[in-house]
Amino acid sequence: MKIYLYVLLAIFVLSCFSCESDAVKNARRDKLIQAEVQRRIDEYLLTRTGNCEARLLEQASEKTDSILMEKAQELIKQDTIAIPNRPIKPGRPKLKTAKDTSDVQPIIPQ
Repeated sequence: MKIYLYVLLAIFVLSCFSCESDAVKNARRDKLIQAEVQRRIDEYLLTRTGNCEARLLEQASEKTDSILMEKAQELIKQDTIAIPNRPIKPGRPKLKTAKDTSDVQPIIPQ
């Protein structure tokens, strides 16, 4: 008989704690729903931001590559080896006059 009384008492206590008002149940459910919605929004924003940053980095990389290629093409077009200027042409040397101005004569007479 005592066991029967304890079982009834346990059932009564559990049923009292399980009976919550509809307002409390709705408030708890709304709070859980809001938490889940906020988690999904945060996850979406994080994913969207990551995709946007990846796209931005890709575009920046493409622009940087094209700018570097243009600069390299400009450098290739320029002459990288400096050609020195032509030296100044020296003046004509003075002709030296011979000391012996006589006519040339054969060494062996004929």
